This record gives sequence, structure tokens and C-alpha cells, in this order.
Amino acid sequence: GTTWVNMLIDAHPEVRCYGEDDYNQLLGFFLQVANTYNQASVARNDPLPSSRFARFAEGDAERLLATAAALMLTEGDLPPTIKAVGTKFNDMVSNNTALFADLFKGGRLVHVRRDPRDVLVSVYFNELRNAPEETRRKWPSLAHAVAGVGPAVAASMRNAMSLAAAFGPDGHDVRYE
Repeated sequence: GTTWVNMLIDAHPEVRCYGEDDYNQLLGFFLQVANTYNQASVARNDPLPSSRFARFAEGDAERLLATAAALMLTEGDLPPTIKAVGTKFNDMVSNNTALFADLFKGGRLVHVRRDPRDVLVSVYFNELRNAPEETRRKWPSLAHAVAGVGPAVAASMRNAMSLAAAFGPDGHDVRYE
């Protein structure tokens, strides 16, 4: 499904399209680093309540994420033939539309959306492949999986469409079957 589309886009000589990035994991890491550093700075400087020391402010983890995403997407030196860079986003992006609209401000977004029926079948069979017994307990049939996951898939798609809309004329939502 999406991996195949990812590979087709990446095969274009002027486009670099990466696999699924986990920006949620990166953001969590940067939040943890910022909090750990700030706590250590407070502990180190506690005897000096009037002293000033450098620390991370609110929103800095998101700025670190933006920098990391830019570095990861450009991989340093891209060949001069590359005119567009993209990535395969996971649900974290479509569930945090404001953050990612801001993160990629000034860019263009083309959201390639799978047919929701295909998404549901893919989720079910991937779960079966990775954890068969647990999946069969959770969802005895595909119909149970659809009932369990369908609302989340629908919400994710609505969010992704609103992310594309947040880019205005530079945001596009394309559905493939």
C-alpha cells in the first residue's frame, strides 16, 4: 500500500521520498532531553536563587524537532537533480496538524491517502502477522477489527485532510485506490 506508493514517488529522478519517520518519538526524546537538562540546571544552581542560567524554554523541543526534521529530510548534500523532498508520515502527524503545519511552514504538502477500506485490511493483517494470538483475541474477525479501528482511521484521515487544508494553496489531498 503506502510503502509501494512511497517507492514509486522516490523512483522519480527529481524527488526524494523517505520511508515512515517517527516524529512522535523524536519529539518525545527532545522533550525528555529539555526537561532533564532543565532539572539538572536547577539542581546545580539551586544554592544561587538569583543566578541566571541557560535552559530550554517552552516550545524549544518543537524547534529542535523542526531542525532535526530539516536535517533528516535533506540528508546533508542532496544531488542537484532533487527538486522535492518528502516523507511517509505516520498517524502522529495527522493527529497533530497544528504542530506539523507550523513545522513545515513554507513547504508544500501532498497528502496521498489510501482507500480507508485498504487501510483497515492492512492494519488487521499486519497485526495478525506480528502478534497472531493477541490479534485473534482482540479481533476474532476482520469485521471486529473494522469496528475497533475504523473510527480511529476515519479520524486520522479527517485530520490529514485538515493538515493539507492548513497549507492553503500549497496543500493537496489525493486519494488513491
